[in-house]
Amino acid sequence: MALQKRRDRIKELSVKRREALDRARLLGLFHRDIAQEVLVAVGDLGSDYEHGAELLRKLSDFRGHASSLGAGMLPLQSQDCGFDVDSVENLNRRHEETEREASVIWERSKELQQQASVQVRARCVMSERLASRQTDVLAALDSLDAQLTLRKERLQEVHQLQLFRANQRLLLGWSVRRSQELQEKLLPNSRAQALDLLQEHQDLKAELETREDRVASVRDFGLGLVRSGHGSAAEIQKAVEQLEDAQKTLYMSWEDRRTLLGQAKELQEFLVLLEQNDAWISTKEASLALHNLGSSVEEVEDLLRRHAQLEVQLEHLEHLDKVQTLGQQMIQQNHYDSSNISTRIKALATRTAGLVQQSRTHRANLEASLQLQHFLSGSLEVLYCVL
Repeated sequence: MALQKRRDRIKELSVKRREALDRARLLGLFHRDIAQEVLVAVGDLGSDYEHGAELLRKLSDFRGHASSLGAGMLPLQSQDCGFDVDSVENLNRRHEETEREASVIWERSKELQQQASVQVRARCVMSERLASRQTDVLAALDSLDAQLTLRKERLQEVHQLQLFRANQRLLLGWSVRRSQELQEKLLPNSRAQALDLLQEHQDLKAELETREDRVASVRDFGLGLVRSGHGSAAEIQKAVEQLEDAQKTLYMSWEDRRTLLGQAKELQEFLVLLEQNDAWISTKEASLALHNLGSSVEEVEDLLRRHAQLEVQLEHLEHLDKVQTLGQQMIQQNHYDSSNISTRIKALATRTAGLVQQSRTHRANLEASLQLQHFLSGSLEVLYCVL
């Protein structure tokens, strides 16, 4: 592929070089003939036939130069109007050179036409042929002028198209890349990271707003070309719509990402609360799992007082309720991790219910232990009395 591009580039440069050489040769021949012409004085015409024949030859050569310049140096095919901004601007510079050459031809033609007109008015033997050749020269000059005008208009139109294309492609590519980046970015693993990403995301919004003016400018430029009847109006209209669609997609991606980051922050806050409550439940479960029922009335009564404090805590589980409420709200708002959240809050509810039941069982055991210790204490007192 790279080798083929180099060959195409060499071929293109070769064609341009040949055109430049042909132009230089034609212009040189034309200037040589003009130099010879000015040596012929209008008042010194010589014999009718000889001067008429000389003027006829010069008019023929002149018409040939003008026709060659028009046909050989101003091809009007669309593929000859450049493929990007730089190539079109290069063709514009070449066209300006051609216009300068054409201007020289017009000025020199006036002198030659004056000489021919004198011969025609003198009704020399070559008058009819000179008059006919004058007509041919004027036709060639008109054709050249028309081709120059058409070529200039075409180059201007293509230059506008390439300017629009270059800016549209740049903005379109940027918008598409940004949309893809937003869709591929990872989610945060902590609340602090979520806050950092939210701030970074807000900074991106400022960048999008900064580019809005440029996008609007390119869009308006394109639509202006469409309204003016540009030859590529259909292509331009499609490109404008592509740019607008890419902008809409980009803003939708930005909004989706903001929603995800907000949900990610809520999830991290939920997980922190969940971990805190899981740790609290684990501590209480471990305490109840010791099955310490006391070995005396005083010890059992002390254990019952402590257990009463746990029971008060279990009756006021605001911290557990907060986790449950937050989880339910996230699910109702269609959180992206709703399934996991639902599983976690159900597990928390199950553990909480288990802890309450474990607490009730432990109280029953402590009360039974207290009765036992009272019985044992009474039995010992009776035994001491008997002894």
